[in-house]
Amino acid sequence: MRKPKVVDIDQQLLDDIRNVALSGAGRRLLFYVLSMGNIYSTSFTGNSETFFKEGRRAVALELLDLINDADPNLYIKLQQEQGGTDG
Repeated sequence: MRKPKVVDIDQQLLDDIRNVALSGAGRRLLFYVLSMGNIYSTSFTGNSETFFKEGRRAVALELLDLINDADPNLYIKLQQEQGGTDG
């Protein structure tokens, strides 16, 4: 059995994002995960909580990159449906 190529995995992830985004529930979930990452806020707190917040932010930014690669208009649609910006 062949090992999947990175390109295959990346394409599968983009297809998965598109499929999740077909439903309202899927779009709400994507927006919720992005919101938890506070991508437009600073994560610095002056103590060790910074590391926790920065980890969440890093995951949300990675998801945002995938969303934008899957469909450049999807993030705008998520914001419009949820009534604002995240984080």
